[in-house]
Amino acid sequence: MFWVYHNGKILPENEVSIPITDRSYLYGEGLFETMRVFDGSLPFFAEHIERLKSGMKALQFTYEFSESNLKSSLEQLLHKNNLQNASLRHP
Repeated sequence: MFWVYHNGKILPENEVSIPITDRSYLYGEGLFETMRVFDGSLPFFAEHIERLKSGMKALQFTYEFSESNLKSSLEQLLHKNNLQNASLRHP
């Protein structure tokens, strides 16, 4: 079992669902940023977030997260999944 970050919470993957009325499901809308994790750290985190925010602005998506809370949540997620070297994708 994997743990995932969804709507501001860390949940078991089997507890996450996307409503059938979600625009990403209905229209395939999405924006992804993949971050590489080395030895439990997130190098270039600020640059990843800037690209994510820029893409969200271009697509007129709402920006609803604080950078520090997101980083903390991702670090918790890595710990919960016992990962030191990984790739994270933020949709």
